[in-house]
Amino acid sequence: MRNLEADFAAFAGAVELSSENLATAVRDFPLKARMVLGALVHLQVGTLMLATPDGRRLVIKGARAGPSAILNLNNWNLPQRAISGGTIGAAESYIDGDWDSPDVGAFLELFLATPKSAGIFRTVRAGSFAFSTSSCTGAMPTPTPARAATSRPITTSATPSTANGWIRA
Repeated sequence: MRNLEADFAAFAGAVELSSENLATAVRDFPLKARMVLGALVHLQVGTLMLATPDGRRLVIKGARAGPSAILNLNNWNLPQRAISGGTIGAAESYIDGDWDSPDVGAFLELFLATPKSAGIFRTVRAGSFAFSTSSCTGAMPTPTPARAATSRPITTSATPSTANGWIRA
């Protein structure tokens, strides 16, 4: 396993985000990034060290000790993709190189440490869509009315009525 001491040391002079300094610390960040960081300042467990695309270093500490993780944003795509696509959007964003981490397992562990910290994004709103981590618990998200109207069933046989999934039209 990789020794992350040097990686953690790079965050020695980082700005610690809190509810009190959030508005001024991230005022020039994209809207979706500000929304996600607004939810993250309420992290229940652990510590997230964030390197932004413009080189700033931020630290978000949970209310209790727990896993520590580093997230390096290569661009600002992750917040939008996580809000719109949930855990699948975040995974696709990783595959596309939008973000990386010296220890992706620690990053995932941070958000799965407790049910409360895994569900912090339930407070993030993007229009009428609320990002939820329900897929982490095995529950399937319910299509929104807008999505259902533009979706069609996936069929693997000649009978569309036997379909059990949805894709966008």
